[in-house]
Amino acid sequence: MNAESSRSHSVFTLHITAINSRVGVNLHGQLNLVDLAGSEKVNKSGVTGQELVEANNINKSLSSLADVFDAISKKQKFVPFRNSQLTFLLERALSGSGKTLMMLNLSPTDASVPESLSSLRFGSKVNACELGRAQRSYGHSEGKEDGSSKTQKGKEDGSSKTQKGKEDGSKTKKVKEDGSKTKKAKEDGSKTKKVKKSSSKK
Repeated sequence: MNAESSRSHSVFTLHITAINSRVGVNLHGQLNLVDLAGSEKVNKSGVTGQELVEANNINKSLSSLADVFDAISKKQKFVPFRNSQLTFLLERALSGSGKTLMMLNLSPTDASVPESLSSLRFGSKVNACELGRAQRSYGHSEGKEDGSSKTQKGKEDGSSKTQKGKEDGSKTKKVKEDGSKTKKAKEDGSKTKKVKKSSSKK
């Protein structure tokens, strides 16, 4: 047993955001470094009181993590990420949006053989999981979205004005046609008057 163990899991999370201001696209990344506490045999460690409670919590969270890997390896639709705070924290990394690498630290002593075998079985279960291809997390900057909205609105306004101009042009053309008809009618009237004058001379 490790006498210097903190008897807890340790999680370090690094958030990274890359911004492309030219095209207005943000790329979000997250790196989780997790140091899992070792599984403890209560009857072997002989802990009592508060230390016993901590040991039980450690073993429970490790069992929840094992259940998550088991569900993923069997491609079950429901994965119990909410069974512990540890699995809930690692949900994004284990749900197909990222990649996971696990390293096992084993004790070389004969007295730790049961714990080493337990860790190897756990690692074998993790190795059977296939998360698939990692997916990138994109986001559009606010300025780009506003610019796109304004551009779209400008296009719509331009289309409306163009359509209205075409309609006005059609009306103008119709008026011209009506004017031509009026002029033709006047010419026909002049011809009729000329015919009448010719009849009067006779």
